[in-house]
Amino acid sequence: MDLVAKKSVSKVHPNIKRVTCKKCSRLMVPGVTAKWRLMNYSKDKMPKCDILEISCVCGNIKRFPIGQKPDYVLFSERDDVLFDPGKGPADTEERKDDQTYYKS
Repeated sequence: MDLVAKKSVSKVHPNIKRVTCKKCSRLMVPGVTAKWRLMNYSKDKMPKCDILEISCVCGNIKRFPIGQKPDYVLFSERDDVLFDPGKGPADTEERKDDQTYYKS
């Protein structure tokens, strides 16, 4: 998926980036190709220090801090953001009407 995005010069959605391994490009499915664990490495085991560890069968580990702000929403998942990773700047109507953008 990453190679297709690089070849077509488009962006991969952040949700897809989170579930693919950067080392082997494998889809990380819990129990099949990856282990998902909730870890806490702090001395006092404070709940704000919880970390979600996703380890792939190739040995690569992704860590996501989930205990600091439980109500945190990613930028791409916010309601007020008009973000569509499938559309580039040339796909918008304003850019199509702008003659300075296209050079003849």
